[in-house]
Amino acid sequence: MTKVDYLWIDGTLRKHDGLPGMRAKTKVLTERFNPRNILSFPNWGADGSSTNQGSSTDSDITLKPVAAYNVKKIDSITSDYIVLCEALKPDGTPADGNHRKKLVDILKKEGNDYWFGFEQEYVIYKEYWHLGEREIEKPIVQGMFYCGVGGSVTFGRDVSEAHLDDCLAAGLMIYGTNAEVMPGQWEFQIGVRNIGDTEATAIHFCDDLTVARYLLERRAETMGYYISFACKPRKNLNGSGCHTNFSSKAMREEGGMAAIKAAIDALEGKALEHIEVYGMRVKDRLTGDLETGKWETFTSGVADRTVSIRIPRSVADKGYGYLEDRRPGANIDPYVVAHKIIETVTGDE
Repeated sequence: MTKVDYLWIDGTLRKHDGLPGMRAKTKVLTERFNPRNILSFPNWGADGSSTNQGSSTDSDITLKPVAAYNVKKIDSITSDYIVLCEALKPDGTPADGNHRKKLVDILKKEGNDYWFGFEQEYVIYKEYWHLGEREIEKPIVQGMFYCGVGGSVTFGRDVSEAHLDDCLAAGLMIYGTNAEVMPGQWEFQIGVRNIGDTEATAIHFCDDLTVARYLLERRAETMGYYISFACKPRKNLNGSGCHTNFSSKAMREEGGMAAIKAAIDALEGKALEHIEVYGMRVKDRLTGDLETGKWETFTSGVADRTVSIRIPRSVADKGYGYLEDRRPGANIDPYVVAHKIIETVTGDE
């Protein structure tokens, strides 16, 4: 027998931080199956009236597996596999909250050479306090916590390191983690580990971020913490973002700076449309202070962390690579953001 966690995104935004809600339930499979073939995992049903994806008189939704992850080595998960699912209405169309299909469709039209890297920030809480809030002198002065070392400035390393191990065990494309600027705030990065060494598509990066969030929540459960992906957890401190690195094949090739600049021009033309899908209360974070640009003003620059779009110094020196969109908030739906960026850059309206 094999235990499988069926994971999907529901039709709500979580009240405490605005993250698209995650749901999961466990199915016991008794028949032989090939875990490398996603079609081996059967569809399952769920009560959409309890997930804001159906009414009480028409409540059944279908969970269609789309990606599988082996989690046998992760002690915070008692199941053998996680299958990420798309939630579907009875007619087969996406249920509320399922934006993955839209991204799949635009990739079929525009091709699969788009890469994303998500720099996911989050804050660890114990009861009503973020870690470090009660231990350090007030007022909190930022600067000492970023990549900090030592118990006087570092809070929650046990969570971050356990989560990194969990993601590696599950085979996720995670390439780093670090303490962030606010006490109790951490970041992990999902994306390409080695340029030129992946066949992953935009869908894979978004799927892995979704599963990484789930693994983080499950790890925090076992340790007595909870996680906040709120864009602005504390008014006077740095917010939490999900800086989104993006490149097309043309941007990654020799002479790609021209394609990078063209992409930036396209993003500028749709700047306010992007803000509307870059996370709940993202405007509270994008104030122009604390390493952010102003949400209402589009800017770009090299190695500048106060702009909307940053070109990393290494990219500017080489003349090709990727851009970093610094506007997305920590609680984004990655499928929505990836779709919006591709749609804008390609002009696929």
